[in-house]
Amino acid sequence: MSQIFFVNPDNLPIIIASDGTWYWGNWEMKRKDIVRLFSSHLVKTGEHDFAINLNNEVCPVKVEDVPFIIAEILPEEELRILLNDERKLDLPPTEIVLKNNVPYCSLFWENDTKFSRSAFWQLRYYFFETEHGYEVRYQNKVWKIVEQKGR
Repeated sequence: MSQIFFVNPDNLPIIIASDGTWYWGNWEMKRKDIVRLFSSHLVKTGEHDFAINLNNEVCPVKVEDVPFIIAEILPEEELRILLNDERKLDLPPTEIVLKNNVPYCSLFWENDTKFSRSAFWQLRYYFFETEHGYEVRYQNKVWKIVEQKGR
């Protein structure tokens, strides 16, 4: 098996746009296998700083909003999510936080994942109103929906 070497010879910035699209300089990264590889090796290096750590090489990544986007909800035995890099994971057991009416959750780090509009719309079948607000319920699991005030 050949080893993958991660180099950025032109030192172009790698950017994750607010809609979850990955760019190398001005070029969109269209190969999902490359995006999945990079996103699965993403590490947090500071409060708002990220990098790809692959084969002992580190390349900074500029993240405009969050590094992960939930593209789709997959109601299976567990409530699963499809990320925009095509990874399938369980919806993490954290609160769903609304910031300016945009839903986020914590997948690996606090509020590092944003729901696409269509994915959040798919959750509507599992919304329940309580005396304290709304929550998502699925197979005896509950995710509270909370609104974050301010920025």
